[in-house]
Amino acid sequence: MASRRVSLTADPATALDLAVETLAGGGVAIFPTDTVYGVGALSGRADAIGKLRRLKGREGADAKPFQFLAADLAMARELGALPCLGAEKLARRFWPGPLTLVVPGADGSGIGIRVPNSPFVLTLCRRLGKALVSSSANPAGQPAPSDADAADAFGDQADLLLDGGRIAGGLPSTVASCLEGELRILRGGGVDPGELFAVWRS
Repeated sequence: MASRRVSLTADPATALDLAVETLAGGGVAIFPTDTVYGVGALSGRADAIGKLRRLKGREGADAKPFQFLAADLAMARELGALPCLGAEKLARRFWPGPLTLVVPGADGSGIGIRVPNSPFVLTLCRRLGKALVSSSANPAGQPAPSDADAADAFGDQADLLLDGGRIAGGLPSTVASCLEGELRILRGGGVDPGELFAVWRS
């Protein structure tokens, strides 16, 4: 069980304060998004990101990368993202929402970034002033969780679990690569690929 578990629905203000305190202090938190439960750390906190890597089993040079959750397009740009017109059009049309865009980061490598349609996560990012480094809150090989009990799978490696009840739908985000001026669908999810291509070509 997570080191601390609080109800997001019973006392959202206290839950938000605890999340800010935990993440700003280098902790790892589990929280509901608009798609599934996520687990994350504050970007720029190498200690917390290292803890997140160990928790998710993503250590080593070839480990699967994490995505970023941002409050808005401006915060996404601070990460060096969205340099091409097509990615910008997709972001403006489908954010906030269940679309992760893989775009060139500040160092030139591809990074996944999303603005979720979750008032709680957006407020959390604004309070922290930075994006979250995040992944779905499940051990490798397990399905992405849509309720807090399923998300509570990391024991006390997670510092805080925010229980927001069951998430309707439980579909992950669609992941689309916008690298090298080409749109490619890497994972199906909450946005129809046909809609993405229509906006990309418009």
